[in-house]
Amino acid sequence: MGTATKSDPTGLGRIVRDAEGQFVAIVEEKEASPEVRAITEVNMSTYVFRAPQLIWAWGRLTSDNMQGEYYLTDCPGVLKAAGRPVVALCELEPCEALSINTWQNSRPWKRK
Repeated sequence: MGTATKSDPTGLGRIVRDAEGQFVAIVEEKEASPEVRAITEVNMSTYVFRAPQLIWAWGRLTSDNMQGEYYLTDCPGVLKAAGRPVVALCELEPCEALSINTWQNSRPWKRK
């Protein structure tokens, strides 16, 4: 998965890593503690999955969260928790992906 560092990560899922710097999970801002909200490495919704692993992880998602939604962003954490390899590379620039959460504010082509 591709991630980026943003000076203002408001509204975006944070990339949680362990003490060795390895990916642990994506935590959506609404679900995040103050400590996790302080993380500036964010999910840019850029993934490469092996289809069978994605389907396996998808079948294990729950809607047990503040939104009552199934988060695709939980799939990498589900895979990691099951001992499957997950790599998060902080290689993207914030301009390389627009967040669906801010679509109305992200349409530079929209006529005024």
